[in-house]
Amino acid sequence: GYRGPVRIKKKHTLGGAIGGMLLGIVLVFGSPVVLWMAESQHTAKDFAAAQQVETAEATDGYVTFQGAPQVLDSVTCVDKNDCLYSEKREQELVTKQQEECGTVTENETTRKLYETTLECDEDGNCKQCYMVEKDVWEDKNVVTDFGKVKIGAYTVSFTEGALMIGLEEETVSKGEKKRDVWEFFKTPEELRVAGDSYGGEVAGAGELTYVLSNLDYAATLAELQARDEANKWMLRIAAFFMLFIGFSSIFGLVTYFGHLLRRFPIIGPLFKEGAKFLVAVASFLLALVVFAVMWV
Repeated sequence: GYRGPVRIKKKHTLGGAIGGMLLGIVLVFGSPVVLWMAESQHTAKDFAAAQQVETAEATDGYVTFQGAPQVLDSVTCVDKNDCLYSEKREQELVTKQQEECGTVTENETTRKLYETTLECDEDGNCKQCYMVEKDVWEDKNVVTDFGKVKIGAYTVSFTEGALMIGLEEETVSKGEKKRDVWEFFKTPEELRVAGDSYGGEVAGAGELTYVLSNLDYAATLAELQARDEANKWMLRIAAFFMLFIGFSSIFGLVTYFGHLLRRFPIIGPLFKEGAKFLVAVASFLLALVVFAVMWV
């Protein structure tokens, strides 16, 4: 049932194996950096270390306080002027075409147009390729606004570097092919702030974490701890996979030579599959050991 010209795609080449080795070395040596980043998540630690102060009198330094905000500069969000931060992404539904090989699932946004070519590897395994049409939302314009409030003796500015707890999202349809996607921070009854104060002006926190939250102190701390823990595990997993993929790429020459022996009768396929299995097992065990050593 295949139609179209045949295209041979080489999976295993000597140049590719050598390139894979170099990439593998980069991944292996880059994994400690990613693991270090994982263990260095510090937003909750920063927040907990901030000096808790009252709002009646301004205190300089990295402080945290909470109070009812008096709005100095508000911003528009979803056609209402009751936000302190908003980002509006004006999007348009556009149709793009691209070639895909193998199984293509058609749905409301993806359609197969026609068969293009038959893509085969050196072992004769083939996949039909298709020209595929997809509908995707594309950003045409992005508008970001920041507000400012006064809480007692402090003037607090919302900035791009702030970690905002309480962000909301909403999509506003402008027709079949246009929409606005909003991300915004509504003006809360009470605002919890952690940042550097200089003469009562708070607009950042330097190397520490600038926190703007619609939650109280305990809930904000719990939310930051949960985020730090989630980021830690995400980066830990990324570091492990960097090691596994890195060692697999470094041992790519073993897979390449096993692939060269595939033509030998009877033992050829065994060499090929055995090389792949050996590389996978060795890479996993090495990654496990190295990861454990780095983590400890």
